[in-house]
Order: sequence, then C-alpha cells, then structure tokens
Amino acid sequence: MGDFLSKNLKNMSNEELTELSNELRILVTDVTYKNGGHLASNLGVVELTVALHKVFDFKTDKLLFDVGHQCYAHKILTRGEEAFRTIRKKGGLSGFPNPTESECDPFYAGHASTSLSLAVGLMRARKLCGEKYEIISVLGDGALGGGMCYEALNDASTLGEKQIIVLNDNNMTISPTVGLMAKNLSDRKNTKEFFERFGFSYVDDVDGHDFSSLIPALEAAKKSETSVVIRVLTKKGMGDKPSSDNPEGFHSVQNAEKRGKTYSKVAGDAILKAAEKCKNLVAVTCAMKQGVGLEKFSETYPDRFVDVGIAEEHAATMCAAMAKGGLKPYLMVYGSFMQRAFDQLMTDVALPRLPVTVLMDRAGLVEGDGETHQGVFDVCYLSAVPGMTILCPASFQELHDMLGYAIHEVTGPAAVRYP
Repeated sequence: MGDFLSKNLKNMSNEELTELSNELRILVTDVTYKNGGHLASNLGVVELTVALHKVFDFKTDKLLFDVGHQCYAHKILTRGEEAFRTIRKKGGLSGFPNPTESECDPFYAGHASTSLSLAVGLMRARKLCGEKYEIISVLGDGALGGGMCYEALNDASTLGEKQIIVLNDNNMTISPTVGLMAKNLSDRKNTKEFFERFGFSYVDDVDGHDFSSLIPALEAAKKSETSVVIRVLTKKGMGDKPSSDNPEGFHSVQNAEKRGKTYSKVAGDAILKAAEKCKNLVAVTCAMKQGVGLEKFSETYPDRFVDVGIAEEHAATMCAAMAKGGLKPYLMVYGSFMQRAFDQLMTDVALPRLPVTVLMDRAGLVEGDGETHQGVFDVCYLSAVPGMTILCPASFQELHDMLGYAIHEVTGPAAVRYP
C-alpha cells in the first residue's frame, strides 16, 4: 500500500489504474470493518472514482456525490491513507463529503437528491462570474427517487449551461430501489428519452468496473459542449463477497464493539407485534427498511408496509392522508432526515390533528457519520409543531411501553425519538 496522494493518476495506464483500484478496495474494506461505516456502496464505485480523478481536476472541477456515502475512495485520493484510517473516529474524517476537510469537496452531502440543485446553482454562478470548470454529479443509491432532482432538472433545462450526470446504476438505494423510475432505468429507450427531453446527450451501458469503458465515456463528456448523462453499471459490494452477496446488509457495518441489540430492532419488533392486534396499522419508511428494523414487518405484512424511496416530504403528507382514510400510519425514519419534512408535519399532519406517529431512529448524538447526521434538532422543531406529543425513551423497555402508549392513547401527531 503506497502513498495515495503521491500517485499521478493522469499518467497511469489502465492496468496501473486497476492495480490502484485493488489497493483502494483493500483499504476501504479493512478500515470500514474496523471503524464501521458504509461498505457496499463504496466498494461499488472504486473504479468510477479513480476514473473521475484521472479525467477531471477536482481542485477546480466540482464533484457532487449523491448520495454522499459513496465518497470513501475519493477521500483516500484527496486526504491520503493515514487520514482515511481516522474516518468516523474522534477528531478524524467524517463519513461524508465535507468542505472543511478538503477543497475537493464543494459541499456537505449527508443525504440524497440534492446534487442537481447544487449543480444548477453552480452553473448560474459559473456563467455570471465568467469562470470555466466542469460540474459532475454522481447520482446513485436511489437519489433519483427524491423530488428535488426533478425540480432541478426542470430548472436546468432553461439555462443552456453544461453539466455532467454520472448515473451510478446498481439497482439499490439502501434497500432495493422502488418505484417507476427504478424500473425505467432498466429500459434503455425510456431512460434515454427522459433525459434527452431535458436537453442531455445520453450514453448508456458503461461498465463501471472497466477503465477501457469508463475513461473514454468521461473524456467525451468533458469535451462535450452540452450536458451529458452517462449511465454507469456497477455492482454494490464489488470485491468483498459478504458485501456483494448481501449489499443491503452490508450497506453500513458496525465495528465489533458496537454489535448487539439496538433500539432499531426493538422498535421494529414492537411494531410487528402491535400489527397483530391493530389491523389498520401501517409501517412507512424512506428507503431504509433494514436500518429502522422493518425487515420482518415487510415480510409478514407486505400489504401494510410502504417504502416510498428517498422522499421524506412525500412520506409525511401521504401518512396524513392515510390517517384521514382510517389507517394508523407509523413513519420510521432517521432523526436527521426528518428535518426535510418539517413543513409537511406542520401543515398536513398537525394542523388537522391527524394520528400520525413518527419513529425517529438515530435521534440525539450519532457517532461516526459526522455533522450531517446528528439528530440534535428534532426536539426544537417538533416542539414548535402544534399538538405534537414527543416521547423520549431512556431504555429498551421504555421504548416498548411508549410505542404502546402512542398506539392506544395518543389521538394526534406524535414522535418517538430514540438513539
């Protein structure tokens, strides 16, 4: 394992780039199993990241990872091996793009579906400031399921400015991708027509693990005077058999000291048990079935399990309508991600006092993932929501009891927040 910062990618042959990718993959696997973090998604984009660094210069060009947890190889190439070994440790690197760590990270990117809006802002700034640089969004892990992408595409179509979208197609979010957009990605004609209508040239079926395919496609996009979408086919968990065999299970791994019973599992088991008696109980999540403990629920009650993809705003308003229609919806989502749906909680759920319960996983301080994932603001903003009941269990038993209280006693909006 050499000093990654000293390696000159620009002059490397494809064979040397492959060797470098193998070294990166070994380092990512080793450090992630020790420190915890996002494994399968990062193993899938090693060659893609190396190719991007060969073709572009990210001290001037702008690289936007969406979702941000795909950035480990990028961190190694821009921070070095020694720094990367501190990832998710006190005083070390965060697990997501972070502009305070490197000039090669333009923005924080802790969630999804934001990169195209950021790209549109950069396109406008680049034009008005008279500057020249490339803007590349790496869209993967279901980011196209979020509504901001379509708002940004609609706006960008009016600009006549260039951007590059690398569509990292691995058939996954955290869980398998849901919805028509995911299905359409398997249809070349539909996907091509969709992006062409927004003014993009479209390049299909680029092997995301083959430099002889990746580099020419990226170089052509760089030379293009108009916007380009490159659909890159990758395999989540590439190079690590446990991760490739079970990419959902190895999306995020914990270090050995942290494994065991979790609040997520207690919550999932409690909701599953409650559903036996409460026939109108519905569990809703946003592309994180496993993360919030709903695997068994989804198998036992498939008609009462809903995964909307990375779309928290839609999920909250949908739950309001489900409650109005006579169901008992439980929206299970990470605390920091629920910030996106504050307006929907306020207007669609709380104003009509509808019985929607939000189970906020990863509330409070969340070690490892960094600034973007701290669930520390929900008490403040939930307290501003009229009629909101906020429950904060201090133990597994209290969580179980509070879920029962929310199901049987609370008649309006409620939130149960747990570590």
